[in-house]
Amino acid sequence: MTDVLLIPFWNSCPAPNHRLLGVDFHDRIALQSRRSGFKKILTRLGPDEVQDPPEQFLLLSPDLLLSDAAWKRLMALEPERETLTTAEETDSFVLVRCADAEFLRQAFQESDSYATLVSRLGTRLKREFVSLGEREWVAFRSGDDRRRVERWLLRGLIKESEGFMSRHVERKISLAVTSSLVDTRITPNAMTLLSVGIGIIGASFFASPKKSRHVLGALLFWLHSVLDGCDGELARLKFAESRWGGLIDFWGDNVVHSAVFSAIAAGVYAKEQGTVPVALAFSAVSGTLLSAGLVYRTTMRDKSSGGPLFTSVVGSPSLRSSSIEKIADQLARRDFIYLVIALAIAGKVKWFLRMGAIGAPLYFLALAALSLKNSQTVHQQIVSPETLK
Repeated sequence: MTDVLLIPFWNSCPAPNHRLLGVDFHDRIALQSRRSGFKKILTRLGPDEVQDPPEQFLLLSPDLLLSDAAWKRLMALEPERETLTTAEETDSFVLVRCADAEFLRQAFQESDSYATLVSRLGTRLKREFVSLGEREWVAFRSGDDRRRVERWLLRGLIKESEGFMSRHVERKISLAVTSSLVDTRITPNAMTLLSVGIGIIGASFFASPKKSRHVLGALLFWLHSVLDGCDGELARLKFAESRWGGLIDFWGDNVVHSAVFSAIAAGVYAKEQGTVPVALAFSAVSGTLLSAGLVYRTTMRDKSSGGPLFTSVVGSPSLRSSSIEKIADQLARRDFIYLVIALAIAGKVKWFLRMGAIGAPLYFLALAALSLKNSQTVHQQIVSPETLK
């Protein structure tokens, strides 16, 4: 495992203090690499400043940004002795493993650029190659690259687990809003509270018998969903992720969803009376809160204070092998908001309450089954004979 990062030669494009979406360029590299597990980070090193080089380190061109996945993969690599490992797609970073500290020191002293340094290291060390993919890195070599680099950073905020409409409609709007806010004092938590407030106001309109108010409520519910993406985007871009932020975001969403179900039930009850609307609301809200409680208990309660708490019901796509996992992940997506808008326009929001009364408990049962399956898998691994060898 490699946990030392060296970035040589301060005279590069962009300048080290060049701000890129709210954070200085080299600060962004340092913060991102530290978030991925690098412990020692030395930036803007001159030729004579590397006096005691470690045997193994990652050397990064001062104009390169890597994705979180690329950082983690590079840190986890175990290079062979006396090797120089680089990507097949670019030589703007190299993973160096060399026990000859004097050779490394001399290579730094005799080089006047990153390219010269890599060339000198290559005269002694064996070349190895890994493949990262073209989307896992981006270079900032001139002022003309700024817009392209910012787009690359923003695209990296889109989660693989998002639904079609969320990815192609809501996320485009939220990223545009986030881009305009990164250099302001607005915090991720402030955006969370604003989003929750709009969602609760939108929910209140569903308690009215008028269709026009239902449509307005549905649009505010949709706006809540759009702005709800901004808090996480701001937090990730500005490295301001926190446990508290994750908690208010998670529970705020569930409060808004429960408020929508309750308000629809109140509107139906005002027209129809009886116990049916109350029963439907109880089922929908109970299923929503039970699911939230289960997710909190299994994935959030015992997590450390650093970083995001929750991104998807079942994690990465490669882990979604069973039918339960696929169903749970589909139900967690937010494309259902467009159904709410359509039903509001048609004057049929009661149907959404009925769907929630059935779907929310089923979602809870799917999550409970998935949780039980995972706990059984862990138990089998613990008691497996192979673990005793």
